[in-house]
Amino acid sequence: MLNLQELDALTEFGLTVTQAKVYLCLNSIGPSSAGNLAKNAKVSRQDIYRVLNDLFEFGLIEKEIQMPKKFIAIPITKCINLLVRQRNIKTRIMQKKAIDSLCCKRVVEKKEADNFSSTVIVQKEDPVLLRAGEFLSSVEKSLVVLSPPQKLYPWIFEHSVFFEKAFKRSVQVKILTEKSGSLPEVFQKYSKTGLFEMRLLKSKTTVSFGIYDRKNLILELQGDNGYLASQALVSNNPCIVDLAYNCFKSEWPHAKKVFV
Repeated sequence: MLNLQELDALTEFGLTVTQAKVYLCLNSIGPSSAGNLAKNAKVSRQDIYRVLNDLFEFGLIEKEIQMPKKFIAIPITKCINLLVRQRNIKTRIMQKKAIDSLCCKRVVEKKEADNFSSTVIVQKEDPVLLRAGEFLSSVEKSLVVLSPPQKLYPWIFEHSVFFEKAFKRSVQVKILTEKSGSLPEVFQKYSKTGLFEMRLLKSKTTVSFGIYDRKNLILELQGDNGYLASQALVSNNPCIVDLAYNCFKSEWPHAKKVFV
């Protein structure tokens, strides 16, 4: 009897139910002729050759060079890896087509957005990361961040490539956080660029935000929980951005320098 969970797992990667059923049956019984496989998988003989041809094209089965012809299923782990790879390729192709087709629209939207003030709430985790990555990739002059270590460190590690590119653009980065054990070595590396400055607050902070070019703000709505565990306010409203910037500015002179 076929395992329904295995069947569902393969169909989630793009196989039809019949394709998944034939592959799993062949994987279970071993090398088999088309007729025997049709009988065991309970697939009509008219359909079995079409399905086997599809699976062969996908690279999920192989043909033995002998008479009568027999088919062999590749191991399940290789099958999954191959399906994941094929899905990633399709996703990249779809992404490129979407970007190309929407290119002109995005240019118009950007021009409109440059003159449009907005403040929105975005969901935690990936949506926040997407906004942060977008702002980091386009920041031109400055980035200031006030955040507790449990949020700050993972965020910087996850965006290390963005930070390195920002330093190449001569972006000035200032970080305010609280002391929490030894500092990651990467901060020492960043400080050598002459563009990265970090200071430690005298007291614990429950605030977590970043300001990009003093134009865009990402403020987590719960600053005292874990990394990406909170929804965030995203704003380019000058009043809101200035309010957060003045909060940072008021704390900066009183915080302890780290790299001197």
